[in-house]
Amino acid sequence: MPQGHKVRLPDGSVIHLDRSALQSWRKRGLVGDQDLVQPPGSSRWVPLGEVLGFGKAAGRPQPAKPAPTVARGRSAWGRPIGATAAALAVTALAAASWWTYPKWRPLLPSHRVERAAETVEAPPPPDPLQRAITAVTQESPHLTARAVEALMTRSAAGVLDPAETFRRAYFQAGRGLASLSAGEAREFRALNSALYASLSGSERARLGAYLERVRAQRPTTPPEDAGMCRLVRTGVLRLPAQQRDRLRTLFEKAIVAGLEKA
Repeated sequence: MPQGHKVRLPDGSVIHLDRSALQSWRKRGLVGDQDLVQPPGSSRWVPLGEVLGFGKAAGRPQPAKPAPTVARGRSAWGRPIGATAAALAVTALAAASWWTYPKWRPLLPSHRVERAAETVEAPPPPDPLQRAITAVTQESPHLTARAVEALMTRSAAGVLDPAETFRRAYFQAGRGLASLSAGEAREFRALNSALYASLSGSERARLGAYLERVRAQRPTTPPEDAGMCRLVRTGVLRLPAQQRDRLRTLFEKAIVAGLEKA
């Protein structure tokens, strides 16, 4: 697999992504504009926003705004008044409006009303692993968060994109299938048959050939992984909710068993 850009994640781990994957991860919130990236052939670490062209505009000097002009008004007798007099008149009107507007009267000291200061704490930044798990479960509804976390924590990078996680999930599920009981194995096959039945003949053929390569540990490309991930997602979402829940449970059990054999 091509190395592409090196991306240093907030947890300190480093992964390799090509430019399209960088844009996809940024869009999903898996990486931010301030995360450091080392472009191919470079030894410098620069912010992701600069690599993708989102950080350059911030450094451009902004044109100076012209000083506001103060219109000269007229007095009640029709005589012109200067800028200073006009400003004093506006201030006096604003003060009168503030006093007469009932909304502000309880705030005056004479009413002795005390209001507790409201403090709003900023939420903690999301954990990169949890962000990645959420992204995967949205793209692969047949996987539970526990199964995805188990796959990622066993990986060298610590986090994986949805397409790569999808490929590893099917590989580990194939390894752990023998750990299911006879009844669970029959149920698992029946649910996968229902998933296949929701696809067209050409889609079933493509998916079957792809999974044979995955289970035989033959190479696949990231675009293939992403395409098959979308195809399985379509089939899973066509299943009734009860079948989807049961499929997730059996996939999790098979994946965890497959990882234990590693």
